[in-house]
Amino acid sequence: PLECQSSSQRALRATHLHCRHCSGSMGESGLKILWSAVSLVGVRNVSGAARRIFGQYDDTVFQFYEQEHPEIEGCIALTIDDGLCRSGADRSLVSEVCELLRQHGAKATFFVCSNYLAGSEEGVHRLLEDGHEFGNHMLEDRGDYWNLPDDEFEALLLQASAAIEASGADRPRWFRAPQGKLSRAMRGSLQRNGMRHALGDCYCDDWGIADPEFISRTMLRQAKSGSVAIMHMPERGFREHTLEAMRLFLEGLSERGLRCVTLSSLTKLAEGQAAPPNGL
Repeated sequence: PLECQSSSQRALRATHLHCRHCSGSMGESGLKILWSAVSLVGVRNVSGAARRIFGQYDDTVFQFYEQEHPEIEGCIALTIDDGLCRSGADRSLVSEVCELLRQHGAKATFFVCSNYLAGSEEGVHRLLEDGHEFGNHMLEDRGDYWNLPDDEFEALLLQASAAIEASGADRPRWFRAPQGKLSRAMRGSLQRNGMRHALGDCYCDDWGIADPEFISRTMLRQAKSGSVAIMHMPERGFREHTLEAMRLFLEGLSERGLRCVTLSSLTKLAEGQAAPPNGL
């Protein structure tokens, strides 16, 4: 298990493998200092350390390298966590996010919590119709799944996948462990059920930094062809600032000639399963 107090754990905050309680205790100014430093070191360097230190992450997708996969040039995967809305339909910003992505011709992988889909049926339909995809982020946003008995975790994993599929989406092939906490037993469950784990190399605790300019500037510094960007779903009155951060991030990517695709699309490009057509 990942210990919040270990030096390795502190180093791996950069790859989204961190305890949210620990990050939250740093405060916003502390998080800004952390992510400014991590961006200088390079998130990709830290994700490489993650694979070496914690074997359960050795087949996790953090990013793809352009020199190894030239087909990914100009593309990054945009992933959005904790959707669609935990606070009820009247607090949902799904339509606003959908319209923003549409304006930029961006596609995204939404790592949804299945308990947060209720009341968002229209939003689900619109997102899927626009070519976005859903991944499994368990039932709700909590950090103790890695500590559950193996059979209990797997039952909840399949319950979440079934609910996502029942919403009209394809059965999820992607999984992101809540708060990045993946155990060896969880990895085994994913392998048995034909799922892949994904984190990212473009991230800065947007959920805990209510400064859209800082978030977008930091993530734009990290983003490059083959990156997997991690953001969090905004809601009215809860993480609402991430909508503006998303807008600024997308504008900055467009200026750099980078476009957002789904995680599945980026993976297919990297693995030579698809050509890079327009509108991927």
